[in-house]
Amino acid sequence: MTAVELEVFLELKRQKVPLKRDVIFFAAADEEQSGTYGMEFMVKEHFDKIECEYAINEGGGLALPMEGKNIYTVQNAEKGVGWYKLTTHGTPGHGSVPKADNALVKMSKALMRLSHPQAIRKVPIVAQTMGGMASLMKFPKNIFFTQLFNPLFSDIVLNAIGSMSKDFGEMVSASLRDTISPTMINAGYKENVIPSTCTAIIDCRILPGQTHEKFMKIVKDISGVDEIELMTESCPRPTENPVDNEFYRVVKKVMPRHDPNAVVLPLMMTGATDSRFLREKGIISLGFLPFRSVIGLEEYIGTMHSMDERCPIDGLMFAYDALFDVVSTFAG
Repeated sequence: MTAVELEVFLELKRQKVPLKRDVIFFAAADEEQSGTYGMEFMVKEHFDKIECEYAINEGGGLALPMEGKNIYTVQNAEKGVGWYKLTTHGTPGHGSVPKADNALVKMSKALMRLSHPQAIRKVPIVAQTMGGMASLMKFPKNIFFTQLFNPLFSDIVLNAIGSMSKDFGEMVSASLRDTISPTMINAGYKENVIPSTCTAIIDCRILPGQTHEKFMKIVKDISGVDEIELMTESCPRPTENPVDNEFYRVVKKVMPRHDPNAVVLPLMMTGATDSRFLREKGIISLGFLPFRSVIGLEEYIGTMHSMDERCPIDGLMFAYDALFDVVSTFAG
């Protein structure tokens, strides 16, 4: 995205496109480590350099094939992120004599309790996205899809989506609820010594309307661990923009020029981006990089934060052409 946005910025200058808005190019490091020394620093110390009405960031735009159409999302909202440290205590001793309160066993049971999915909660922007997808489907599939928020049928619908696309099914499920993913665990120092303490880190993502204070209490009650604490002093809260905004309307107008089968829908991202810092300053920050590739969605999504992460060249060129059209239409 950095390469595409930079080239769009330069091409506006080369073509001497008349602008009704200033266009600022800003690339920030540190997004993967909370943005403390990147976007957060700029917002706190040099906001006058990047102050704007709208911002285009990561988080949306990937073409999702569905019912003969390609859905391009504009990320208008994102979940909050909290890294919680859990601790259990037990009686230490020699490994040859098992202890009923083994700290490792207590932690394993706590993590198993936390592995059960949280209840589904209906968030308006997610409901709008799912409703838009359902409108593309034929009867009775469209009716079936709308039962996603019905507690009696949600698991059946999610299983059906997962059977078509495992990655997409997991993403939809994560959009419907607060989530918990254990990511690290640590205990012991010797093979034959029962440790007195076990710690684990869980990655928690909360929906708009939830707070870390409330969710930490839920985690504590479910897990039964001895201690729980936030890993960082400042945890990203859920953020969102109004869906109906000028940029969104321009995207809906422009994308069919580049893909006749384009359908544009809003999106709540399950992860967090630097957009949260800008939204908290009143900037409408949207995730949008229009991306379509012949390699297929499953193969592309499967490499994100994984083995052989990569960006297909044909997708890069499509992204540049479409984004230049969107920006020049929006700002020109």
